[in-house]
Formats: sequence, C-alpha cells, structure tokens
Amino acid sequence: MQPMGRNCQIYHNGILPNMIRVLHFLTNAVFFKVLLGVG
Repeated sequence: MQPMGRNCQIYHNGILPNMIRVLHFLTNAVFFKVLLGVG
C-alpha cells in the first residue's frame, strides 16, 4: 500500500502539472498564431 500511495503522489505531482504546462503552451501558441494572422 505504501509504494502505491507514493506512485499516486508522484503521478499527481509530476504528470498532471506537465500536462497543464503543455496545454498552457499549446493555447499560448494558438493565441500567438491568431494574433500574427490577424496582425
């Protein structure tokens, strides 16, 4: 049970913020493409 909890903690602390960071990067890239396209 102890290693299982540790894996869950690593999953929540490592993978989710990375996914959020990637989504944030993609939304910024799309936003800048729209700005450049409009400008």
